[in-house]
Amino acid sequence: MADGGSIINILGFAVGIALYGLLFFMVYGEGARAKKSDPLLLAAAVLGLVWNLGEFASFVLRESGGGRPPTFFTAAAFTCLGFLPAVAVNSADPVDSKISPLSATAYLLGATAMFFHLSAWLDGSEVPSATGLLILTLGSFAIAVLLLLVGLFRGIGHKLIWIGSLLIFGFSSLHLRSDLEMSSWIFELIAHQSSLPLVVAILIQDYRFAFADLFLKRALSLAILSLTAFGLYSYIGVPLQSLHGSHSEQDTVSTGVFLLLWIATALLYPRIHDLSVWLVDKIVLRRVSFGALQNRVAESIGSCDDELEVLEIVGGELAAVLASGAGNYRVLDGFASGRDLVSVQGNHVRLDIPTHDSPQYGVDFSRPAGARRLLSDETAVLETIAARTASRIDAIRAIEERLRTERRANELSRMKTEAELTALRAQLNPHFLFNALNTIGYLIRSAPEKASGTLLRLTNLLRTTLSDKQRLSTLRQEMTLVEDYLEIEKTRFEERLSVQIDVTEEALKARVPSLVVQPIVENAIKHGISQNEEGGVVRIEGKVHPNKGTLEVVVSNTEGNGGMAKGTGIGIENIRKRLESLYEKGAGFELGSGDAGMTTARIWVPINSEPKSDG
Repeated sequence: MADGGSIINILGFAVGIALYGLLFFMVYGEGARAKKSDPLLLAAAVLGLVWNLGEFASFVLRESGGGRPPTFFTAAAFTCLGFLPAVAVNSADPVDSKISPLSATAYLLGATAMFFHLSAWLDGSEVPSATGLLILTLGSFAIAVLLLLVGLFRGIGHKLIWIGSLLIFGFSSLHLRSDLEMSSWIFELIAHQSSLPLVVAILIQDYRFAFADLFLKRALSLAILSLTAFGLYSYIGVPLQSLHGSHSEQDTVSTGVFLLLWIATALLYPRIHDLSVWLVDKIVLRRVSFGALQNRVAESIGSCDDELEVLEIVGGELAAVLASGAGNYRVLDGFASGRDLVSVQGNHVRLDIPTHDSPQYGVDFSRPAGARRLLSDETAVLETIAARTASRIDAIRAIEERLRTERRANELSRMKTEAELTALRAQLNPHFLFNALNTIGYLIRSAPEKASGTLLRLTNLLRTTLSDKQRLSTLRQEMTLVEDYLEIEKTRFEERLSVQIDVTEEALKARVPSLVVQPIVENAIKHGISQNEEGGVVRIEGKVHPNKGTLEVVVSNTEGNGGMAKGTGIGIENIRKRLESLYEKGAGFELGSGDAGMTTARIWVPINSEPKSDG
């Protein structure tokens, strides 16, 4: 029966070869596509691959009775192992993309260990060199302490993973010395695979390629799958084999058991991969839920009606993803089509908002020193959010433009209404003025006191008509104006004009558009009384209809010799337009025949609602 420690060691080396090989091909393939490979990740992949291949060959030869591999091959494998901490430190402590003093020290330690391993090979001594391993052990501890001290000044958080990885590596290097090697396969496995935490540290910190999280997930899946397979073999396969005692080489039961275990690992792999994805996303990377983030941003900016507020919300929401303070927005000079929406320069991330019209914005994020780089799916989410933000700002601008257009239209409508009202005030019948002045001139000679009263009424009429700028007035104010007008006309027509007014007190309190009644009365005098040799009657009635919520004013007059007057004069037409503009279909004007020989004009306006604003 196979030894469990030997199997787990073989399995560990095989997993190490697979992981470093996967890393190498992913780095190399990405570099070929981007025409630029990451030297640190590529170096880590090559060093780890050579180390695991050398140890795997050495272990297989030793366990199979074939002896040890050539000492040069062993020296080369341990040399590669010695440079892995230097690569990790170089990634952990970059200074302007150059090798820092701490990284240089780590490379010097690796070179010193290499010197002792190669010297031992040349001298025919034991390989690996115990001195070289001791140097790696002490050097790893020293570098971990230096990283801790540097972290106290620059921020310790992002260096903890290197410190832990270097400590693991140091203890493992101590264990690899032949005179201290333990018999436990667990310690041997940890010692031989102590380089993996260093590579994981590089990936977690920097993520130089978009596939880094994919590598972590695949690596963790492979490691868990390997441990699962070993566990099934150790705790199910081996005990079942022992039940047989002695068995032939053609033992179908044992073969069937191992086939079933093989099938079980295949069935478990999807669940193992899901577990790996969860561990990497939630525990290792601590990534937010991108779907929830997009929905939250879309919901937050969807209720905003100010584009600067939209930018502030987006900056605050993305700060958690980018591990930075809230983003600061700025106005861009221009936005070139085809340019990436997300750009990263050092510890600064810029998110461009591609709005259709100017101004266009950029949101800047300043990240802490040593913060990991963004992954491809994170960049894709940021680009999606940038596009949605631009769409929302464009929508806000479209709404604002529509409102501005409506305000301009309302302003033009208000100006038009005021112009019409001004024209209406200024268009008192010139004949009325001439006749009134002639009448006053006649009265000055024949009845001076009556002339004085008539002149006073004419003055009040002109003052009210030409100086009042209000859109609305009470019916009482309108009736005062109408009464002054009628008193002047009665002076001219004398007994030919009879006036009857019947307006309720409630109606007098109601508000009506200014100068809405006087033009109707003037029209009645002009087309009715003045056209009839015998004169006639002008009757004004006003009342409120509570059930309809309207005020009704009716002006009736005796028809002239030409019959009913047509309602096409400037004053009458202005009344129609003003009522429609202020109340739409809530008010109206009608002109028609009333009782025998009478013409009736009727207007009605709502009393329980404000007229439409013109501004």
